[in-house]
Amino acid sequence: MRVTRWLITLFVCCVAGLTLLALPPPLFAKSYDISEVSISAQLDDSGVMSVSEERTYHFDGNFSFVYQYIPKESNYSGRSKTYQIENIQLCEGTTCYQELPGARASELDVLREPGTFYVIDGGDEYYVRWFYRAQDEERRFTLSYDVVGAVTAHQDVQELYWQWVGGGWEVPQNNISVRLRVPEQLSSAVMQAWSHGPLDGVVARPEDELVTFTTPFLPPGEFVEGRVLFAPKTFTNTASGTLSESEIRAEEQRFQDETQRQQQASYTQQLFFSMLFFGALVIQMALIWKTITHFWKTGKEVPLPAANLADRLWEPPSDLEPAIVEQVIRISQNLTPKAFTATVLTLVRDGFVRVHRSAKKTGTIFKNYEYFLEFVTRENDPSELQQSVLSFLHTVPLKKSAHVESTAPLLSLKELPKYIKKDPKYASAFFPGFGMLSHRQAVAQGFLTGSSLKDGWYAGLLIFSIFSVAFFTSLFADRLEQELPIMPFSLEVSVIALFGLVGLAVCGIITASLALAFAEKRTKKGAETAAEWLAFKKHIEEYRVTADAPIDSLVMWENYLVYGTVLGVSEQVLKDLPVQFSSTQAERAQATWGSGSGGSFHSLAALDGISSISAATTASYGASSTGSSGGSSGGGGGGGGGGGGGAG
Repeated sequence: MRVTRWLITLFVCCVAGLTLLALPPPLFAKSYDISEVSISAQLDDSGVMSVSEERTYHFDGNFSFVYQYIPKESNYSGRSKTYQIENIQLCEGTTCYQELPGARASELDVLREPGTFYVIDGGDEYYVRWFYRAQDEERRFTLSYDVVGAVTAHQDVQELYWQWVGGGWEVPQNNISVRLRVPEQLSSAVMQAWSHGPLDGVVARPEDELVTFTTPFLPPGEFVEGRVLFAPKTFTNTASGTLSESEIRAEEQRFQDETQRQQQASYTQQLFFSMLFFGALVIQMALIWKTITHFWKTGKEVPLPAANLADRLWEPPSDLEPAIVEQVIRISQNLTPKAFTATVLTLVRDGFVRVHRSAKKTGTIFKNYEYFLEFVTRENDPSELQQSVLSFLHTVPLKKSAHVESTAPLLSLKELPKYIKKDPKYASAFFPGFGMLSHRQAVAQGFLTGSSLKDGWYAGLLIFSIFSVAFFTSLFADRLEQELPIMPFSLEVSVIALFGLVGLAVCGIITASLALAFAEKRTKKGAETAAEWLAFKKHIEEYRVTADAPIDSLVMWENYLVYGTVLGVSEQVLKDLPVQFSSTQAERAQATWGSGSGGSFHSLAALDGISSISAATTASYGASSTGSSGGSSGGGGGGGGGGGGGAG
């Protein structure tokens, strides 16, 4: 066993060393990257487009200037005149740089006075250079300008065709976000929008007057371009065009067809490589079998013990947060809507949120009570998971309701899914992040092992995967991008290379996947905890049959609701729980859970409020992943603007 491990470790080290030797020597020169690009564009009634480009630079070394150029002409013949750029400004935060005459460019390039910039009209482009002092730091610059006549008036349609980021930049750009707004009164004139550039780009219209273009990564030499059609005579200050709406749509269809052709060709290549991968996989079966047998001996899940002789618990085993309870039971980082709902209920239970019910039912045909949440300020702080949910809820606009006695602004549970569906970006990030936060706490508290892969087998095989895949990618990626033959060798050498490099990659990927998929398990403490909570779930489900007396403690009833929700106890079972509170507890419950009228408390009405929270949460999970949007096509390149830039 030990000899085998040492041989494998030695082999991995040899592969890693050869890979490192194959890489070019590091360059100890200064460098920079652009981590975020945020562009906002506003069209006015006449068709003048005000553009603001904000870029976040990370400088490694000493830098003193950045330059950017914007072409006047587009690469397409459907427009009669060039673009005119005016009112160029350069700012950093709230500080705007001083513009100096472009005629002094040679002198200014030598002086490099921080806080200044100049603009040169080069005939076919505008060239902007600004000066600063930066060393190993992050700087955020905003270049703003107006594009006069940005819109082209064609035969039967008007068109904005603009490169938001051109292909002339020196370095890749990350997290590109473009927001194009039109006047609200002209929003109905927007007919269609397309995005050109990387295939993972997305064009969307979250609001009537807003079109967005997003791209996570843009390599040098590629561009992000937008094309938007408007109804005829929407804007007045336009350039003349020669195309028709049908010609533009036909061109876009050709772009999409070409994109699909490229994707099909790429899929064919992937299928071809998959066949080769399978052959390489056979060669590596011995190592895979060894991994499986090792996991079978050391990585099996700890069996759940019985909580007690009856395997029932009458009270919650602990005050563990609901999200962690779910993850300990499910052994999954991904949370269900039940965990989010239960966390909201803890906010109500702990006094950070109050539930309100409308005084009367509302609706046209099907009338129901409407439920609201009111945020309450308390001296004590919520837990980290509770604060995460509170912060998310605070992003939803509040409103006052004439049907509720409270005068405070309220969050309508009915409006929550609509708001998230309208702008799903934040929710799409929040829900996975909420699961990650809960998972970290579950690991930190000793309930789950995590997926750190501390076992020597898993760690060695993960390294094996990383280096083999990196070596294979570095060898073939460039040729794939340039659509060149992938194997420039003879057939014999090609087969040897594929079985060698791809075989290593497949072996590493499979073994790393096994480790990642099965390394996470409950600890002994986690198994005991999961067993206790499942025993408590059985008690809740059997309470009406086994209990001799109704629940007379508000705290106990609230815990039954919170943990019953996350444990998946049905709403009907929770509604059937017998309750008998004192008058003091009933008043507190009525004020907190928004049920009843005239100072009385009805547990069934409170459960209706919880059902409303659960329905809003479930709908929100779905809304966070939907919306009106589309993908980028690979064509284009005819829009105005674009250009490029660099730093030194």
